[in-house]
Amino acid sequence: MIDKRAGSLSTTGKNGRIRQERREVWRMAEAATRYWRARLDFNDALSSAQQWGISEGRSHPAVNPEDRWPLLEAWRKAIVKQLLTPAWDAASVKWKQSALAGGQHRFTDVKTERLEPAIADDLAFLAAHPVRQSRRRGGQG
Repeated sequence: MIDKRAGSLSTTGKNGRIRQERREVWRMAEAATRYWRARLDFNDALSSAQQWGISEGRSHPAVNPEDRWPLLEAWRKAIVKQLLTPAWDAASVKWKQSALAGGQHRFTDVKTERLEPAIADDLAFLAAHPVRQSRRRGGQG
């Protein structure tokens, strides 16, 4: 479907739409990363509660210590997927840079050499598609 209004948009407006498309994809990758981190954290908290015999741990099935490894692997895969997902704003790039510097990809089969160009592409995208910064909120990028 072609948006007939797209031809009348300013460059800033067009850049905003392009970034919006990237934002949706980024938010999905971010949600998956948060989900797997929460699952991993809950598994660890439940395991601890059950180990110490507190009442909160008794309202759930027993945790198998081996259940942690698939959760950890899923979280690591989600991080890598998010690192490879095109960033939509400067904060997203900053997250990628911090995750890379922190070695969050270290125990995956994805090397730094593959992730650095993705971040460079994001920076080039942001430079090529600037949006006006809002004075009220400090802007998007």
